[in-house]
Amino acid sequence: MLSLRLQGAHQGGKWEFPGGKIESHETAHQALERELKEELNISISDAAKYLQIEHEYPEKKVILEVYRVTSFTGTPTGMEGQDVRWFSLEEMMKLEFPDANYPILEQIRHDYFRVV
Repeated sequence: MLSLRLQGAHQGGKWEFPGGKIESHETAHQALERELKEELNISISDAAKYLQIEHEYPEKKVILEVYRVTSFTGTPTGMEGQDVRWFSLEEMMKLEFPDANYPILEQIRHDYFRVV
């Protein structure tokens, strides 16, 4: 499942894996729970750390703590007005993402073809 970044946001108009910034008082998992509730109105039942990515844009550096959510309750809804959709792997590979997200796609593709 992906969401479309709003036009006014950094890397706006590109698809992304939902999530957001970790607040100073939170763990990465707590931030994931809060962000997915705020952005998509879903509650995580099961999630595990998947990978960590460091990427440097010209204007800032990001560290992504990526989780694989395998179970949740609720119906994903773009609570901030963003488009939210499910995509197949083939469809995802044709979309435009922020540069920091491409290693996530490569890992998903690698895992998919290793399993199939």
